[in-house]
Amino acid sequence: GFLCCQYKTEMYWFELFEMLRKLALTSIVIFFFYGKLTQTVMGILLNLISVMMYCYEKPYQNDTDLHTQLLAQVSLFCTILVGLLGQAR
Repeated sequence: GFLCCQYKTEMYWFELFEMLRKLALTSIVIFFFYGKLTQTVMGILLNLISVMMYCYEKPYQNDTDLHTQLLAQVSLFCTILVGLLGQAR
């Protein structure tokens, strides 16, 4: 289907990983750790796990897609890190 066409054939399952990553970053972290420093730390850990998955699995057919996704993940990491530094003040 159209959801899996950017992935390598053997990586058809990676869209499920992507959906679970988004769910974890937007919902699970907010509901279970709301307003705590733990929320930000969990966001950073989830982000680092996803970066490691992208680097290890290399799921995309096109390397440009992989590099774009990694750039987006690094940007998200920096955003969450700034939030962590803001909370520490």
